[in-house]
Amino acid sequence: MASGDLLAHGIDLFDHGFYWEAHEVWERLWQAAPRDGAESRLLQGLIALAAAGVKVRQGQTIGIARHARRAEEFFTGLPAAALSGFSRDDLIAYAREIATTPARPAVGEAPEIVFPRALPISQG
Repeated sequence: MASGDLLAHGIDLFDHGFYWEAHEVWERLWQAAPRDGAESRLLQGLIALAAAGVKVRQGQTIGIARHARRAEEFFTGLPAAALSGFSRDDLIAYAREIATTPARPAVGEAPEIVFPRALPISQG
């Protein structure tokens, strides 16, 4: 799979409640990305958001907020223009929303959507 396809696959997993699996996909991309660029920061932020989703499953409220705030820090370092279909400002707002809005508790073993909405993707 090409890196753009893997990024999209991770987004799809995340948006359907498969946070651990999204984390794994994005981590593969991050490991291959140059460490000092915007792509690396974007991926680190997405990985942190996925980790927040995992913390929901574990019932660790403090971990949810901690990972979402870490994601916000990564996104703050991004250029203002859209990157891979994302807007820095939309990602920052999304991370803040997750950090401050209680996630719906996960029920059972099956992955499920616990965040209030899907990842914000810019159209154009």
